[in-house]
Amino acid sequence: MNSEFQTRFVYLSCFLGFTTNSFLLYFILTDKSKNHNGYKRILGIITLYNLYYGLVHAVTDMGFLLEKDGFVMFSKRMQSYGFWASYLATMPSPERNRVSRENLLRKYNVSIENLGYLGPLYMITNDNGNTKILWKNLVGSIGCLGLLGVFYTAICLFGLKLFLFIRSSLVSERTKRMNYQLMRLFLIQAVVPLFFEYVPCFTNVAAGPLDFPYYEEIGYYQPIFVSLYPFIDSTMVFVGFRDYRNRILSSKPIQSLRNLKRSRIFTSRSGSQFQN
Repeated sequence: MNSEFQTRFVYLSCFLGFTTNSFLLYFILTDKSKNHNGYKRILGIITLYNLYYGLVHAVTDMGFLLEKDGFVMFSKRMQSYGFWASYLATMPSPERNRVSRENLLRKYNVSIENLGYLGPLYMITNDNGNTKILWKNLVGSIGCLGLLGVFYTAICLFGLKLFLFIRSSLVSERTKRMNYQLMRLFLIQAVVPLFFEYVPCFTNVAAGPLDFPYYEEIGYYQPIFVSLYPFIDSTMVFVGFRDYRNRILSSKPIQSLRNLKRSRIFTSRSGSQFQN
């Protein structure tokens, strides 16, 4: 597997995410509608988070290694600067060093010696073929997934409660339509992280032990997939929020492209009529 291609794709997706979120932040700051004030603050916070998220991915350039007995996650960028730089928030273990040494060298051309990483080991097989489950590591990883599930469920429940409140509120139909449109933004903010953050986190922990098909290949595409989150999230906001979408469609560059297309169509039709 080509680690350099992985890095280039991560940088490209981070650049796209930074560009689209910068545009979105500009739209938020220049939005003069009083009806959007509360939603603008929430959307502005999410947009700033997306910019931070993309910057962290570009700086760290993460590598993932999914194995039958757990996973390894490390910073390709930090490890190139030496041992202590890659040690910022991770602690290796002798057991994981022994198990993952060859795979890490083969897939990323990185020596696990003196490498800081996050790599819980769920089981150890001795020379006699007996397997010992390391419950502390396993329960810790499952607990992290459970905590994420609790937070995500709470977000969805509060979103449902807000939707029911809007539907039963005594406001004008125009205001209600506007609130539904903004609720669509919150739906986007719930669905996009599910596929680009929560599902990758689950596969990191569970793909190897549950013997998912092609789980080793999934590990290679994990950093590519999660780095796309800021770009997909901001793009979906532009697609789902009619006011911002109309601002893009009515902008001068888009209008110029439309006029150019119309002029070409008119010229083509005029030429064909002349020939006839």
